[in-house]
Amino acid sequence: MTLVELNGATFGYGVRRVVRVERLVLERARCVGVYGPNGAGKTTLVRGVLGLLAPLDGVVTASTGLVPGYMPQNRSLQLHWPMSGRDVAAMTVSARRPFGFICGAKARLREAMREMGVEDLANRRFAALSGGQQQRLFLAGIMAADPNLIVLDEPTDGLDARTRHRLLQQLRGMLAHAAMMVISHDVDELTYVADEVAWVRPADETGEPSSVELIPPRELANRVAGVKAVSA
Repeated sequence: MTLVELNGATFGYGVRRVVRVERLVLERARCVGVYGPNGAGKTTLVRGVLGLLAPLDGVVTASTGLVPGYMPQNRSLQLHWPMSGRDVAAMTVSARRPFGFICGAKARLREAMREMGVEDLANRRFAALSGGQQQRLFLAGIMAADPNLIVLDEPTDGLDARTRHRLLQQLRGMLAHAAMMVISHDVDELTYVADEVAWVRPADETGEPSSVELIPPRELANRVAGVKAVSA
């Protein structure tokens, strides 16, 4: 099932064109990885997919039943606030409900926290938790909103290898119910979780938008390995 389709779409700010994609399709049960250097326009592309940016040209077609869930790269909170793990997980659900009330979604929130293995963190102080525990609480909040498109910006940033692997396994499990888009600088991570990679490549000419090339994850790994070998 196609949830979002981009055709000849350029995204940017004002008159500044940042990134252009000829065609990109997001489908349920498939993950699109997003790879490229800092400043190339990866986050801008994601914002266009989510409808947070209107295309400067081209067409973006979204399913009428689209329910996105987005975890940005900058997830900093005021850690001196007396917030529990449950409080943080509930924020995503609260943002989608009238007046922020989550009374009717408490059972789904508990279920999502159980699925992410963080149910026992509900009453613990969020600031005292590890990075991996905090990440999984954020994801539990996203899951509790039952999105059919999940967009994650550097979801494993700052995690140790063991925690990263566990989180990636959980992300693959989430694909059973949703389409997914994952921004990452880690080629191995994208090879594991993505079915296709949107490689955002800066333009050769100043003032032109970055372009998006869609390739299989294994081809990305081979190309990056080749570049590193030449550089060495």
